[in-house]
Amino acid sequence: MNYGRAAEDHRHAYKFNVTYEMPFFKAEKGFVGHALGGWSLGSFLQFYTGHPVDVVDGRTRFRARGAGNALILDANGIPINLGGDYNLDGVANDHPMFVGSSLSGVYSGKNPADGIFIDNNIIGCGAPWVPATVTDIAACNSRFGVVTPNSLFVTAPYPSSGPGFMRFGTLGRNVFQGPRLVNLDFGLHKTVKFTESMGLRISVEAQNLANHPNFDGVVGNLGSGQFGRAQQLVGTRSRVMSISGRLSF
Repeated sequence: MNYGRAAEDHRHAYKFNVTYEMPFFKAEKGFVGHALGGWSLGSFLQFYTGHPVDVVDGRTRFRARGAGNALILDANGIPINLGGDYNLDGVANDHPMFVGSSLSGVYSGKNPADGIFIDNNIIGCGAPWVPATVTDIAACNSRFGVVTPNSLFVTAPYPSSGPGFMRFGTLGRNVFQGPRLVNLDFGLHKTVKFTESMGLRISVEAQNLANHPNFDGVVGNLGSGQFGRAQQLVGTRSRVMSISGRLSF
């Protein structure tokens, strides 16, 4: 059930490197040739599809109670768990159930810092499988800071057969994809020859020319208030311009 893409997988990765020597005024002599001729352009474009995002429920357990604050037990006599750690293995990284319309229809298309999903709320304690006798769903939501339960994911139900404590959601590992990376660097260069052995190379360069921020580190923990939100910028965060000169002799 954990078969899936590796966490560092980039499904598509492209790099384009272009150098163009401008022919304008190249044959001119005097000031015009020295000032306007001999320039070259260079650019480097990188495009990567985003890293996989593994959506899990990182909450701890929460025992369900009913009338008179009595514990509600499952078929094996274990208190029904409304929180995380569905299989009771002590590791809070269980996959939930996906109840959205389609895996491809969950993306918001908005700024990744605001959340990549159309619903970036914490997972709720209520689910269709929860018995009607449970009365403390609101208390469970309050315990985990849930205001509006997530509409795309719910907790895994109890199985109809087999050990009742072994609950597994059907959501696969790393099935969602984080924001892509696009970066364009640009350079304008010219070499002025003073003598056969002495010359000056002038460079005007821009990193991240389009001033496009690239986000990563999307939180996949449905129990976190930062669920679905990118936590970091990668690469050159904003446009950086530089002018340099190199004298060789």
